[in-house]
Amino acid sequence: MNAPGNVANLVVFDKWGRIIKTLLSNELLSDEGSVIWDGVMESGGKAPTGIYLLYFEIFDLTGNVQVVKKTVTLKSKI
Repeated sequence: MNAPGNVANLVVFDKWGRIIKTLLSNELLSDEGSVIWDGVMESGGKAPTGIYLLYFEIFDLTGNVQVVKKTVTLKSKI
């Protein structure tokens, strides 16, 4: 982030658009850091391997909203 004080939401969706996990919900951000998803769903079970969408909303102090969408692949050991 360019500066601390932003607020963010980060949600993981499956390929059908269903919410799998909410990682951040109105979280106050610092100017650096990271978020890790361990592949666990809201229900507590492991998500199946596959492609997922990360939907990241960032709200700054002046009310601007930035949306970032990225795909990730969840894999498992063979």
